[in-house]
Amino acid sequence: MTNRHFGLYLTLVFVLGLALRVGFTHVLVGLDSAPDPARNYDETEYELFAAQVAAGHGYTYPGGVATAIRPPGTSAILAPLYILFGRSVFLAHLYFCLLSALSILAVAWVARAMCGSCVALLAAAWIAVYPGHFYFSHCFFSEVPFSLLICLATGLSFKAYRRGGHVGQEVLAGLILGLCVLTRPQAVMAFPIAWLFILGLSKLRCREVLRPAFVTSILAVAVVIPWAVRNDGAVGKFTISTIGGWTFWGAHNEVVAADPEWRGVWKPVDELVNEDRPLEGTEVEREAATWRYGFQFLEENPGQILPLVASKFMRLAAPFTRTENQLASWIFAIAWIITGPLMLLGMWWLRRKDPAAFFLLALPMAGLLATVFIFYGSIRFRNSISTLLVIPAAYAVCTIYESKRSNQVRL
Repeated sequence: MTNRHFGLYLTLVFVLGLALRVGFTHVLVGLDSAPDPARNYDETEYELFAAQVAAGHGYTYPGGVATAIRPPGTSAILAPLYILFGRSVFLAHLYFCLLSALSILAVAWVARAMCGSCVALLAAAWIAVYPGHFYFSHCFFSEVPFSLLICLATGLSFKAYRRGGHVGQEVLAGLILGLCVLTRPQAVMAFPIAWLFILGLSKLRCREVLRPAFVTSILAVAVVIPWAVRNDGAVGKFTISTIGGWTFWGAHNEVVAADPEWRGVWKPVDELVNEDRPLEGTEVEREAATWRYGFQFLEENPGQILPLVASKFMRLAAPFTRTENQLASWIFAIAWIITGPLMLLGMWWLRRKDPAAFFLLALPMAGLLATVFIFYGSIRFRNSISTLLVIPAAYAVCTIYESKRSNQVRL
């Protein structure tokens, strides 16, 4: 395939993907619809903090109260738009649709470097219509910027390794990984896992691996540290976000453990607060209490740990999403039933064909599993790395096709 034909086909896929996202947002919520707390409070606060930053009030609630409740990445990506054009939710919706569609190009770029042009076009088309990705274009969730950023960081790391080291790409990968952590702090889980394998496997303890791993890790830390220092001064805790305890307690309590409908997921802690478990004091003190209540439940109910962990991973892998819209539930389910097994098959084949591609794609997946183990399971979590899941899935399809053409079975 010539570069001209590849570019033409990819442009067509991008335009169709962008049109799908804009049309979906228009039909589902309306391009001029403001975030609705009744629908989801996450996007409401992300959008609010972006508006506060754009207005010069800093990362605060109205009234000037500083907070670290949410990681700042999503708001930081939206704030420049508000600075340039004012607080226009219409433009913000178009902006997030564009960010979501740019993931199509990012997927094609990474997949082409790893597996070639045919896999790249198939993966781009896949993510263009994959419901677990385009669905989030209608709201200001962290999934939209994160799925783009983690794909770019993975591609830069791979290309730097392929070139035998490239300082510019390694630096850029580190900066983007830092922004990934500030967008979804769970991304930090991949770093200790990566270093555990790098230091534990002799074949990875080489300059070609150690140097880019060190550079990207240091740069990622350099991006995150200033925000943590800001929080230490603003709210009294050196942290990325103060929402972790709320999530932990919401997933580890007697209500979710006893109810099959909730086991393995998260329940709002407002429904758990009582006289014995109050939430009082500063933002940091309230978060400390939520961590304490969550660990207290596990200490008092050790027999619930394994059932909860098993339920978390079942929720992560579940094909059906928690929604009353049966059509949407089936669309999500069918897409995952097709993508999930092909992704696993593609990863298995990539492990032998290109260990570097396998390793870099597997790291965010391993970080995701660690996040689920600690907190809870959700289809949203796996959809946050959907840009990486479709690459091995597309590779599996192309490999099967080529095998049939050549009458060979590659197992």
